[in-house]
Amino acid sequence: NIAYVVEVEFEGTEVDFKDVFAEMHSLPVVGNFRAGHFKEPIGLEELTSSRFDTFMEQSYATAAFTPARNYGVMLFDALDASDDATWFLGAFRHNSDDSPTAIATQRDDRNDWSLASRLAWLPYYDEPSKGRYLVHTGISYRYGNGNDDPLSPARFDRGAYIGNQPPIGVGVNPESDNWNQVGAEFAVVWGALSFQTEYFHAFVTSGEEYDGAYVQFSYFLTSEHRGYDKPTKSFYRVHPFEPAFWIDAHRGCCYGRGAWELTTGCSYADLEDGEDLDTGRLERAFVDGAIFGVNWYLNPYSRVMFNYNREITDFVDAGTPDSNANIFGVRWQIDW
Repeated sequence: NIAYVVEVEFEGTEVDFKDVFAEMHSLPVVGNFRAGHFKEPIGLEELTSSRFDTFMEQSYATAAFTPARNYGVMLFDALDASDDATWFLGAFRHNSDDSPTAIATQRDDRNDWSLASRLAWLPYYDEPSKGRYLVHTGISYRYGNGNDDPLSPARFDRGAYIGNQPPIGVGVNPESDNWNQVGAEFAVVWGALSFQTEYFHAFVTSGEEYDGAYVQFSYFLTSEHRGYDKPTKSFYRVHPFEPAFWIDAHRGCCYGRGAWELTTGCSYADLEDGEDLDTGRLERAFVDGAIFGVNWYLNPYSRVMFNYNREITDFVDAGTPDSNANIFGVRWQIDW
């Protein structure tokens, strides 16, 4: 009942650890135990691997309010024999300078920790079709003690729907590093059609509040459906009915069409209560935007993505011009 995961990312000259953890399964009472470096159990879009996201990058709301990977321990288990409901509860070292690339350089007590919990339930799941028809619901709660260092308080960054450029709008609170955050998840897969949405709200103890949400739709023109992983209550890879290929065969050309998916969505992140602590950064913004896309799945392990994003950012700070952007992106992805 012992398992482990080691995932390493090679990016330019950097080598970073991603998921690096060990697990014990089928334990009495608590079910399963995990320890190491992994994602905190917050957010359906965040807990879905980036290999299986509907768009090239995550929504503004997910980028701002989900903590991603941190050092920690977690208990999790199914509440029923059919694995329709699962709970997750973990304690983590949040936002630590002692990152996987810092090689344990921090030895002071900055009290940077968090508690994270999630309950996800499938009120409907069509077992014979392995989730071609399903309804997903979920709630999450997180308490964060950001950092006792006054120069590094609670922070909420938002990312970009397309590409890995740094965020334009940042929300920062300098008066308190403690906050409570709640989240809600809802998703439906009904054959070729799917709908997914989440909402996050963070309450900082000194009075500031931040919130964000997204909605997204997708439809498979070739009648496939989004994959779903019941144990983790997150989305999984798509399996086309036939792979995409075009070859010169003995009796002429032979081809397969793959799977074609139309996508659209919108998101916002309200970070207007933040304060500026970083010199030269554009702070305190309300960002929203819409995105449209086409995904062509060549096979279960490769896809081509076409995305267009209309992004609008309104800055609160005087003298900072608002930003309106039209962003196009294309990605050919292969994973293994």
